[in-house]
Amino acid sequence: IDGKVEVFKDRLKIDEENKTITSEAIDGDCMKHYKNYIITLQVISRGVSSFAKYTNDYEKLNENMPSPTKYLDWLLHMGKDVDASLIKA
Repeated sequence: IDGKVEVFKDRLKIDEENKTITSEAIDGDCMKHYKNYIITLQVISRGVSSFAKYTNDYEKLNENMPSPTKYLDWLLHMGKDVDASLIKA
């Protein structure tokens, strides 16, 4: 993230029926800025295509903390890498 290594310890919840993975931060660098931080990935199938929907829920420790755009940028980058890998397969 921004050229630095960060630690993100999380608790994963997998909902196979709804094709959803939820990652809730329990420790790590993001907890220096946010009271809670949850990322949800849902795969939505439409016909022969599937789409990934990311949801980013967070609560700042205080109003002066930045919005987590750097983590959103990382998620988008990761999603593009996964997409490129799947296209090659």
